[in-house]
Formats: sequence, C-alpha cells, structure tokens
Amino acid sequence: MTQTHETRPRPGVAPIVVLTLLELAILTEAHRIGTLLEAGELEHATSPPTTPPIPTDARASAAVDEAARAAHAQARSSLQARGLLGADGLVPQDTRSGQVLTTLLDVMALATSVVVVERIVGAIEERDVPERHSTRALHLCDLAAVVQDLTDEGLVALDLLLDPGEAAGALVDVVLPPDVRDASDAGGPDRVLGPAGAESLPDLLDRPTVLVETMVIHPDEDDDPAAHPGPATPSTLLALGPGGCFLAHRTAGAPPTAYRPVSVREIQDHLGSLCR
Repeated sequence: MTQTHETRPRPGVAPIVVLTLLELAILTEAHRIGTLLEAGELEHATSPPTTPPIPTDARASAAVDEAARAAHAQARSSLQARGLLGADGLVPQDTRSGQVLTTLLDVMALATSVVVVERIVGAIEERDVPERHSTRALHLCDLAAVVQDLTDEGLVALDLLLDPGEAAGALVDVVLPPDVRDASDAGGPDRVLGPAGAESLPDLLDRPTVLVETMVIHPDEDDDPAAHPGPATPSTLLALGPGGCFLAHRTAGAPPTAYRPVSVREIQDHLGSLCR
C-alpha cells in the first residue's frame, strides 16, 4: 500500500523568542554569570564582549575589534529594549519574559544530550525556488526540552517543550515533507552508489525532496554541539520524497556507499530513538 504523508504542525507551537547568534551568546554568558552569582561563586557580574578571531595585522585587528564592540553594544541594546537583558548585564528575574528565558537557558545548560537535524530542501526549478538549508537542535533533559532552530539568515528561534515526550514530534515536523511517499511494504535491495559517487544520488534515490542528516551529541564533548558537530560524530542520512524514503549510516566521517529503502514508520521510529 502506498500513500502520501502530510506533515501536521503541532497545535499552538511558535518560537518563544527569536535571537541572533550574537544575542544568544550574550544571553548564555549572562545566564552563566547569574547562576554563579546566585551560587555565591562570584561577587559581581562581569560579562566580557564576544569578539571574532583577531587578525595578525595590527590595523586590521583594531578595525575588527572596533566592529565587534559596536556589534556587541548594538546586540545588548536590542536585548535590553526587549526586556531580555537587564541594565546590570544579567537576565532579569522580575519579569515574565526574563523568567521564561531563564527556563530556556537552564534546560540548554542542563541538557544531557543534543539531537541535531540538518536539512536541505531541494530547489524547485520550475517555480524558481532556491535550495534551502536549516538546522534544528533538540536540547534534552529529564523534565523538559528546548527546540532550537538555526536559519541561513543567522537567526535562532527557541521553543520550550515541557513534555519531553513531544521531542520526537518536533523532529518529525521538520524531517517529513508533505509529498513523501509512504510504502508500508518498503524493502528491496539497497541503492548502491556507483563511480559517480554523490553526484548520482538524486537519480539513485528517485529525486528526493528533502535530504537530512541526524546525530546525537553530548554537551560535555563539545562547548556548542548544535553549532559545530564534529566530522567523526556517527550520523544517519535520510532522503525523502515522492520516490520513497531511504536511510544510510555514516561512521567516522566516511560517506555511506548504500542507502536502504525504508517506510515512513521506520523513519519515525529512528527519530524517536534519538530522543531516548
């Protein structure tokens, strides 16, 4: 039996806050300092600016440093205007927005694992729609989860799931395209890459609409796992579209040589297993 799967968004879900990467870095540091102050491990708040790597040339170094300071000051002003950062450089605890933001940052800091899903939606040439890239990271702990969406525009959208059982659904939402063909009797031989390698993938996998890579990272192995997962991290590659669903495993950074035909149910089970 073959049917088309329609992705239905979870009701009422919208990002709690949308930030730039620099704003998130500032808030993360402010949250860290606030936590240390609360624990009595600091006497006063000190929040050094976040700056990019400094070039070796002295004049270029000064220019970059000045630009970084200006960007940092602008980001802080924006956060303060939106009530997300206090004049003392800390996340405010006397406002609802500050309390909600603290909960988000708490969960991200306490996460025992982070599920990273990188997605490419193919271009639609006849409608002049370009290829699109996006990343969703799930920060998981026992009592809650944070959904972190990263866009090509450098924006970060954060949402809070008070029921960790909803985490798998947050992955299904972004992985399964509306036009995916669900063959419940999926099977048959693996699709093996030929001499042309990755260039032959579109035809080999029946022109998939969406390509996905999933991986699980433990925060104690990386300061910012959602931003730069290591090439040696084991991952799973998925290809989905009207031609069906295909799955391959990659280990130690080596590209897979074969993709296995699977059903939508197997894709959903795989995504659920990443959240356990």
